Amino acid sequence: MAAPLMLSPLALAALRYAGVAALAFYAARRAAPAREAGADPLDAVAEGVTFGEDRVEHGRAWRIAGRFRRAIRAGRAGPGVEVDFGLLARLRLRPIGGAV
Repeated sequence: MAAPLMLSPLALAALRYAGVAALAFYAARRAAPAREAGADPLDAVAEGVTFGEDRVEHGRAWRIAGRFRRAIRAGRAGPGVEVDFGLLARLRLRPIGGAV
């Protein structure tokens, strides 16, 4: 007759955490990469800066969009990084009632 296997409480906790880690790893590998919803409009902006003015009800509005993309390298063939800076902005001014 085989003797029952005695495991310490520390070994049981390690097995539990290993199971949770394996499950999380499996779920992460199966999941599709998420796309940032806020990055989509910025990807559509052309390089450079554009300004626009709109007449809105009871006021004025200005739109500004810009994009700056450059590759920066350490040396001619060294490691580098691409910088992609995007900007979308709106400024709206409208008068409000009241005594001044």
